[in-house]
Amino acid sequence: AARLPRQRAAPSSPAQASAGEAPSLAAVDWQGERIEVWWPLDKTWFAGRLSGVASDGVRVHIKYDDGDEEDLDLANEKWRVCKDKRAASRTG
Repeated sequence: AARLPRQRAAPSSPAQASAGEAPSLAAVDWQGERIEVWWPLDKTWFAGRLSGVASDGVRVHIKYDDGDEEDLDLANEKWRVCKDKRAASRTG
């Protein structure tokens, strides 16, 4: 099932994970780290792997488990480090 295009209803503040404040990239060994990004229109988390830094040096490149890829500034997103290191996407 295809997900809806990424859109935000309103500008977001720094990300909040369900268990508190989302970790900064400096707090994790980000290269290859598995994260989940909240897609508000789909009302679900999508899992993927951080695969590099975008050419602007601010955004990171994410390869999602479903095959999609995108560059995101995680300071503007709701995201969390995956506790489950498996490749399968999880929702919830």
